[in-house]
Amino acid sequence: MLLPGRNVFECRSRDYQYDECFAGPFSKPQLIHQISNSPCILNRTWGYNPKSKYVWVARDVIAFLATMALTLSQG
Repeated sequence: MLLPGRNVFECRSRDYQYDECFAGPFSKPQLIHQISNSPCILNRTWGYNPKSKYVWVARDVIAFLATMALTLSQG
């Protein structure tokens, strides 16, 4: 779920199941706050697929993630 006016969203795994959350038009999500007691370990219990723009979570992970807006340089 993207939070209005911010590049922050929550993603959660329920009952230790795999789930995905759309990261929107942003890139490089980073963990900013872990809510769950389950460890948030990049590429083990959560990760990001840049092709689909989805963050995935597993093993009861609940976290807030922040994304960086894509910028285009003119050169």
